[in-house]
Amino acid sequence: MPAFVRAFTDLLAAGALWISRPGIRAPGPFRGRPCQGRAWRRAFPHAGKEEIRDFLDMFAGSFLLHAGERLRFAPEDRILDVYAARYPRKGGLGVDAMELEVLALETRGRYGVDLEAIWSEHLTLGELFAACRSGERLPPR
Repeated sequence: MPAFVRAFTDLLAAGALWISRPGIRAPGPFRGRPCQGRAWRRAFPHAGKEEIRDFLDMFAGSFLLHAGERLRFAPEDRILDVYAARYPRKGGLGVDAMELEVLALETRGRYGVDLEAIWSEHLTLGELFAACRSGERLPPR
């Protein structure tokens, strides 16, 4: 087999492994945190562990994070702070993986919540979770 074919095959295999990886670690300041499950239980004493984990799975998935990173986020964490930690600006416009758009689609699909309607740059994960728990469903589009 010619060397360039072998190199191309190796490159394709490496790309396939990269794409199929299960997710990435939490960004910067959230990475070294201990489990925030207790903070979630204090903030939402009537929510079950599975309900909290399902919500955080949705959030972590929207940000392409490994599922094991979900409990690194606390109810008082602002969604834009997580985004900013993921994409620190070093000048100019950056390209992202459309995490906020995916989050908006997921909250609408799973919980019937219109993220655009409740959006603020100060919106926290706890506030979004409360909106998702409220049971107020939006009419389908």
